Amino acid sequence: MRTNEERAALVRRRAEIIRKEQQRKKHKIQMTVLSGVSLAACLCLLAVIGSAMPHITSCFGEAPVSHTSGAASLLAGSEALGYVIMAIFAFLLGVCVTMLLHVIHRRQQRQMHESDSKESDPKESGEHG
Repeated sequence: MRTNEERAALVRRRAEIIRKEQQRKKHKIQMTVLSGVSLAACLCLLAVIGSAMPHITSCFGEAPVSHTSGAASLLAGSEALGYVIMAIFAFLLGVCVTMLLHVIHRRQQRQMHESDSKESDPKESGEHG
């Protein structure tokens, strides 16, 4: 039979576990919402840039484009500058994707570590009683 102090300690421990679980769920929901908002913002930015592209291209060069092979030259009057701009955009996109994947990987490792520690805690508390 357990004493009142042991029961109170078990109730406090269970309350703490429930509180942490609720915080984890709340954090997961916040991250899902943040991801959705980020995705929507990226799509809006893409749509705005796409709709502004005709005006941007008209500012760079006044000669009509008579060929389709130099697609990068649409961003500037010369092919070289267009390819430099495209390379910068590709590099920035690569940096953003790399950072995103790194954050996701770290979050998954942290969640796996937390779940491993949670699995070991109930077993230890169950062996004492």
